[in-house]
Amino acid sequence: MDDLTRFEILENMGFEEDPFKKEFLTADIKRIRKLIKPIIKTKAMVSIIGNRGHGKTTAVNDALNHANATKITIETIDKRRLQSSDIEYSLILALSDEPPKQMKEIRARQLRRIIGEASKQNIVLIIENAHRIHPQTLLCLKDLKELEWMGESNLFSTVLIGQSDPLKKAGLSEVFLRSDAIYLQGLSTEEISGYIQATVGKVFTEKAIMALADREENCNYLDLQQSIYTLMNRAIANGKDKISVNDVKSVFGIPDRENAKGNTKPKEKEENRKTSGNNNLRNILNLKETETLQATGTDGI
Repeated sequence: MDDLTRFEILENMGFEEDPFKKEFLTADIKRIRKLIKPIIKTKAMVSIIGNRGHGKTTAVNDALNHANATKITIETIDKRRLQSSDIEYSLILALSDEPPKQMKEIRARQLRRIIGEASKQNIVLIIENAHRIHPQTLLCLKDLKELEWMGESNLFSTVLIGQSDPLKKAGLSEVFLRSDAIYLQGLSTEEISGYIQATVGKVFTEKAIMALADREENCNYLDLQQSIYTLMNRAIANGKDKISVNDVKSVFGIPDRENAKGNTKPKEKEENRKTSGNNNLRNILNLKETETLQATGTDGI
């Protein structure tokens, strides 16, 4: 049987809509939610860094949805060709009904006035694929942030989203020292299990979910979803409506937890994974939430 499209796979497995569009809260998302407020308040420049599929854009959008801010995105697709003038145009068009002036000096004055008058809106400039931006454009972005209006500078916040820190490029040491970087960890073992259960759990057995969660390759959304689609496609071909742990083993070669061989016992390996990455981060965040509830005398209900 040829591979089906994702739409056909979902339909054949009984999903009327894309289950992966559901909101799923992770330690990374919690962390960005907590940090976005001080970022906005201080008009900071930060880099949100993570491997492909780690949910960088999702985490930033989620945080801004919970914050009182005006979000501005750069629409230029090829970030390697992004120039400072593109950023200026985006800011002017997003914050006013005025057409951008053509002469550089006049446009700079226009931009200063527009940003200054709108600065009370908590402006947040978002640039995705920032690791592709030319260093000279990033230097110009620093100069834009230093524009002054009515005695105030740093009139807006900047969030650079990329797979590596764009401010670590040669010639950007001053910008790097004036900024901060937030590295996302990706999905933990427990989060992988929870994500599968919350999205497509009805067509997976519990042991199958555990087996998928044990694959370190699935720590990002893209690879995890691809693994899920691969298993569902195989299930359809075999006339099955539920994926078992044996199905996972036949596709990915994952041994049974109980019968795994090697120097590290399955239970010990699982415990080791639970004490790293997002599990530690989630425990810290949950502990802080508990302390806050206790301090305020509430029970969280």
